Amino acid sequence: QAGLFISNIWEPDQVALIDEMADVPAIRGEGETLIWSGDGTILAYATLNGVRVHFRPSNFFDIAVGEIQNLDWSPTGQYLLAESKDHIWWVYQKDGTTMNLVSVVPPSNGVTWLNETTLMFAPVEGGLLAMNLADGNAQTTLLNPQQIYSLPYRIAEGTFRVFAKAPSEEGLGILPLVQMNNGQIITEEIGSADVVVNDVRWAPRGELLIAFQGNALALVDPMSGAGFTLPITSAVSYGWGAVQS
Repeated sequence: QAGLFISNIWEPDQVALIDEMADVPAIRGEGETLIWSGDGTILAYATLNGVRVHFRPSNFFDIAVGEIQNLDWSPTGQYLLAESKDHIWWVYQKDGTTMNLVSVVPPSNGVTWLNETTLMFAPVEGGLLAMNLADGNAQTTLLNPQQIYSLPYRIAEGTFRVFAKAPSEEGLGILPLVQMNNGQIITEEIGSADVVVNDVRWAPRGELLIAFQGNALALVDPMSGAGFTLPITSAVSYGWGAVQS
């Protein structure tokens, strides 16, 4: 709570204070609250009143946007997503050592990057849309607005997973695999059972879901909905390190 520090894991006694103005995230356990850009040159972290961005080695930029529960950089770090607790997503673009607000995504059941300039999001009222930030935030409908979609996740270029359910179903979804080929959308149902999609997040690579409830963590198979609780009972937050290739 005294600030933001960096430590050398090979020399643990070498701990450096890099931002004494950093406080603590307002919300923990609902997403990433401290995240590096892909090239490791920028660090964004949630604070009590918004987001603070550290352009290494010495520049800082504050974004007063209220309580933020999740942060996500675009693949090359040109854009930063900040999710508020009401699932509104604020989109900022890097301009030198400042961040400019360029779009606001309405309340959504998940957002993912199709590429560096295109977002995919699932509005709470239904449908799955793409937003091109490089084309005036132009939106394109990808999947049926009569279905409720949740947790879109990019597997590879042009391929992603997303849960789908009827509006009458509460918190449940079947997992389809969706592919985009020359503008054509192809869906294939790969899930075999309903999965509860409340309070879960994707693990890296989109092979597992992580449920975080009551200070406990559980792994869930997105194909079958089967899962088991990890021997952890007192967690307040969690995150992922580098993904092994």
